[in-house]
Amino acid sequence: MKKTKTLSLILVLALLITLSAGCSSKEAKAPADGPVVIKIGHTDSSQRSTHLWSVALGEYLEENAPGKFEVEVYSDGSLGDTPDLVSGIKLGTVTMMFDLSSVITAATGPDSTCIDLPYLYTSFEDWEKGTFENGGLELFNQTIEEAGYYCIDMYYNGIRQVISRDKIYHNKEDLKGQKVRIAQNDLNIEIWKAMGANPTPMAWGEVVTSLSQGQINALDHSLGVFNDFSLHEIAPYVTLTNHATSPFPIITSKAWIEGLDPADRAVL
Repeated sequence: MKKTKTLSLILVLALLITLSAGCSSKEAKAPADGPVVIKIGHTDSSQRSTHLWSVALGEYLEENAPGKFEVEVYSDGSLGDTPDLVSGIKLGTVTMMFDLSSVITAATGPDSTCIDLPYLYTSFEDWEKGTFENGGLELFNQTIEEAGYYCIDMYYNGIRQVISRDKIYHNKEDLKGQKVRIAQNDLNIEIWKAMGANPTPMAWGEVVTSLSQGQINALDHSLGVFNDFSLHEIAPYVTLTNHATSPFPIITSKAWIEGLDPADRAVL
């Protein structure tokens, strides 16, 4: 009787192992039929050119790699403000994001602000040559890869000006004591202190309200943002300083981009 029970137990265990192995085998061999989902998050409006570029990327990938990619675009900070998007890249909740290089400084280190230096370029042509012909993109990637990020491209974000609710700034004295909203990084803080202003780091989602309520006097940004967010309604004064190009690096995870099939990566 004992021998019979032992034999039955062995048969049951063997059956369970066989079933388990069969399931594992099926899971391992299951083809990855679904497309690679690319979630792009940003804080710009859905009318801005940056958003339209994101949508166009999906169309481009579908045309050049049919069925391989599915692009989902989330505008207006719907996936969170910029710091949330930066951390989301590492967490896998966001595939791509774009904003000033300075916004990922906290995650990558101060060297990543190299492309935000003031008066580095005087025109789009200078910026394009420096970025894509003279090694600017490669240099930027060297500053962020150790932290696990990768820049697949850069989006020209215009030249930055000073947008104010109060006045035009003619000289350094005019900026004295003015609270100027900046993206958080040490480089920006030192630049605006040197210009005589009171630099005020602030997430983009707080800017419009703070500007309209007088909590800040001004901000530095491109004319594209000035138009897209109708800032003329609350900050009608624009001082054309042309002080920085500040492009938008298009950031993803280094592990994600390296994990793509080489052919798919080449298309992207």
